[in-house]
Amino acid sequence: MNLPGLLIEYLITGVVTMLGGWWFPSEISPSSTLYLTDFNAGHAAIGGPIAYVIGMCVDYLSRRLTDTLEVLLKKFRESQVRLIAGSIK
Repeated sequence: MNLPGLLIEYLITGVVTMLGGWWFPSEISPSSTLYLTDFNAGHAAIGGPIAYVIGMCVDYLSRRLTDTLEVLLKKFRESQVRLIAGSIK
């Protein structure tokens, strides 16, 4: 993947994660709701880099999770193949 695509991917992932983190507390405690009318340019300037870093963290954690699952599934598949091969003899 080229660099601009990677930058956009992290940013979009971070923004979606931040939106989820913004929505969830408002469902639990409506008094802590953040309203869009209260945001200004300073919030957007700080939110962009924060969203990018959050996107990188989400990407890293998802990669670690899928790599771990891949190793576990590979071990399980190999044990099943050995079990089947042993029962055929």
